[in-house]
Amino acid sequence: MLVIDHGVDHVFFTDDIFTLDKRWVYRLLDALSGLEYPITWGCATRVDLVDGDLLRAMAAGGCTGIQFGVESGSQGILDSVKGISKAQVVTAVDAALAAGIDAVCSFMVPFPEDTEETLRETGDFMESLYLAGGKILLSYTAPYPGTYFYDHAKELGLTILTDRWDEFDAKHVVMETSQLSAAQIDAAVSAIAAKIGMHRSTG
Repeated sequence: MLVIDHGVDHVFFTDDIFTLDKRWVYRLLDALSGLEYPITWGCATRVDLVDGDLLRAMAAGGCTGIQFGVESGSQGILDSVKGISKAQVVTAVDAALAAGIDAVCSFMVPFPEDTEETLRETGDFMESLYLAGGKILLSYTAPYPGTYFYDHAKELGLTILTDRWDEFDAKHVVMETSQLSAAQIDAAVSAIAAKIGMHRSTG
């Protein structure tokens, strides 16, 4: 329907953990291979839910891009919020690129335990992934109502700076931590962006 009725030739599967069930992915690849009009597509997942064989099969099935939620370049922060290692990130990015898939690594700052040092670690890690061929996305943490950060802000040492919903877009600093002011967060992001040539998105 998308191809025939709307002229679509590329889709992105909006699923944060697209490869959670690898058997399902292989079944989907079989279905895609049977389409009369082949399409290209992209997805998002975790770095610990892919392997070389799966990525090569996905590339052969039309996958041209994959977004990995890396979040931080500090192993301490990753241990507390993500449960992945920096080594796993490097392995997944390298495997995706080797399969011919664009690897997009998304990060967010700050986390409650972030410091100026952990933000420097994040910037350094982002730079290393960029130099390896990865693409980088960086967003400000937005503590939406109903999330753990919002509901436990006081005990986490978070100060939510605004109640304007148009600023909860991951493009504005909307919270400070016990160790980082809004100015420090913004300065760290500007330094990271300058290091790897990132440009702010305002749209």
